[in-house]
Amino acid sequence: MSTAEAGATHEVNSEWCAALAVLETKCQRCHANPPQNGAPFALLTYEDTQALDRNRTPRFEKMREVVESDYMPPGFLKVTPPVEPLSAAEKSTLLAWLAGEPPLGAASCD
Repeated sequence: MSTAEAGATHEVNSEWCAALAVLETKCQRCHANPPQNGAPFALLTYEDTQALDRNRTPRFEKMREVVESDYMPPGFLKVTPPVEPLSAAEKSTLLAWLAGEPPLGAASCD
């Protein structure tokens, strides 16, 4: 692996780790294992974001759509405490990671 490739891998891994932190803070309340509050699937691991739906569409593509449109997190959901929207920084973090085709992950974010 060249130095440039190693640097790119580190950068992509940093993006995944930042995105994972947002998922943990804002998404995993519902996208848990087992899913809660009507969420259809877990978003606990990188592999969860890469799963294919019945139409063979990667989950990360749907994630990008719902984050861009502000559909998620679901402010309409009536739970206690209330669902908090993504901050501008959190949304930017997720969309930066989701911009990859496919977005890449990391072996560890420790």
